[in-house]
Amino acid sequence: MEGLDERLEEGLGGELGVWRYSALLPPLRSRISLLEGGTPLHRSTRIDGLSNLFIKDEARNPTSSYADRASTLVVSMAVEAGASRVACATDGDSGASIAAYSSKAALDCIIFAPSRTEAGKLIQALVYGARVIRIPGELPAAVSRCRSLCRRGSRLDVTIESSPYAVEGEKTAAFEIWEELGAAPDFVVVPVGSGTNIYSIWKGFKELRAAGLIDALPHMVAVQADACGPIVRAFKGETELYPADPGTTIATSIAIVRPENGEQALAALSESRGYGYLFSDDEIVESARMVSSREGIFAEPASTATVLAARRLVEEGEADPSDRIVCVMTGSGLKVPDGIAKGLTSRLEESWELVSAKERSVGPIGRTKMEILEILSEQESYPYAIWGALSSRLPRSLSLQSVYQHVSELREMGLVRGFHRPWGSRRSYVALTERGRMLLDRLRSVESDLFG
Repeated sequence: MEGLDERLEEGLGGELGVWRYSALLPPLRSRISLLEGGTPLHRSTRIDGLSNLFIKDEARNPTSSYADRASTLVVSMAVEAGASRVACATDGDSGASIAAYSSKAALDCIIFAPSRTEAGKLIQALVYGARVIRIPGELPAAVSRCRSLCRRGSRLDVTIESSPYAVEGEKTAAFEIWEELGAAPDFVVVPVGSGTNIYSIWKGFKELRAAGLIDALPHMVAVQADACGPIVRAFKGETELYPADPGTTIATSIAIVRPENGEQALAALSESRGYGYLFSDDEIVESARMVSSREGIFAEPASTATVLAARRLVEEGEADPSDRIVCVMTGSGLKVPDGIAKGLTSRLEESWELVSAKERSVGPIGRTKMEILEILSEQESYPYAIWGALSSRLPRSLSLQSVYQHVSELREMGLVRGFHRPWGSRRSYVALTERGRMLLDRLRSVESDLFG
């Protein structure tokens, strides 16, 4: 690594991004780029017990995935090699990414994916113009089919997990973390599937150390699903690396039965004096809810489990609460709607009930309508009295006509009913219907759940 610091200094041109570090990347004249990299490093403010937690949000890449760092180099290499047709095997994110960059480079692309791959990721690949072939079995079966096709024909295999160019692209995440923090963190927590990402990030930090740009290396931390965690189990000495149990899990993107770069991942963990953690699906679902509701980052569940690992490090005394811990969120939650929905089933069922019931449609329930329902939950009333009561509940005054309009809309929704008292005034009263009371109870429940 002689002269690395000089080459790094030469390569630091322009804004953050993969090609900012071109002096440390393979020399390629062709650059197929969608402005990947340069993703934000958020400092967490609402995760209890962690005062120095940072979240590297890789969902902000062009195809919402960490894989874009690899694809820009892998596809650039394919163009430089004169390829016009490519193929890759994928468990989801990498295929969508390769498809996007192949589209940019005008390459004909075929994607081989296990049949269990999330629909959102396959749809991405199709939208980018790739041909998608679903393969029964796990990722190794897709890898085998891809290699077989490329050996027989004129296609170039650009599977990210088997390309050294991918490692070079993905290591740039370490360079960015270093630049954004101004130093190396104490721990880097990574969701691990094939093992490429944790090995690549470790390689990046080792290059920074070799250049004399950081004094100490971080501990690398691997996170996998309890149902399928071959790398973590092997690191803990529980089992051999192969074969792994292809258990069912919500975290399908890291449930790789035979990780292509498992040995390299184990080396990164060993060399860095790292750690490995396994989490159940219930824990992973809870982590997704926590990260999105507290930090405003909607990452796929496999990624959010890194925050659980950060907590575990502190709870077990392996890390101090003040240690700088970086959690890498490798993909967007929007890519795995089925998995997210499984963890929100009860909440979704309530939401569907609010949207449609008894052939009536409930529209937006804003602050004013909510307050009217609250007033009517205490006692029956009439628009003029409701108007007066609202003056102490809302930050701005409403006209009496607006109150009449809101009441009319609530009646159309079937949430309130109008009636006349059998004696006295001819004034028209309104009261909650059974459905209106049910809706109000559920809205109160949701509000309590969200805000305590």
